[in-house]
Amino acid sequence: MNRVTKEIAIALKDIGYDVPCNDYYMTNGEKCHGGYFNWNFGTRASVICSAPTVYEAIEWLFEKNVLVLPVLSWLESDTPFGYQVWVRESKDMEWHEIHYSNQGLSRLAAYTAGLPIAIDYIKNKIE
Repeated sequence: MNRVTKEIAIALKDIGYDVPCNDYYMTNGEKCHGGYFNWNFGTRASVICSAPTVYEAIEWLFEKNVLVLPVLSWLESDTPFGYQVWVRESKDMEWHEIHYSNQGLSRLAAYTAGLPIAIDYIKNKIE
């Protein structure tokens, strides 16, 4: 499984990520496997945060009206994807693009590259 990095996991926790998952990061940086649990709000002092997969994070962001999409790049390469980040104010509103990158990434890397932009958008909205 492709888990988000510890830095992304902490940023997700900071903006309210509360979905149970199987893995978590410990305070020493180690990624561990446990039961299906919301590790972000547990009582174990050695656990710093949940470690969702990239796709679990993308799905949660979509529920928060932020969409990260890999898009085919015009670059001719073995890694033909860029990414876009789209947002909407509510489920009945239209989407609008806030970021586009034509980097030449793999599909997974494109999703991963869009996560910090999506998280920053939500963080700025909260503040």
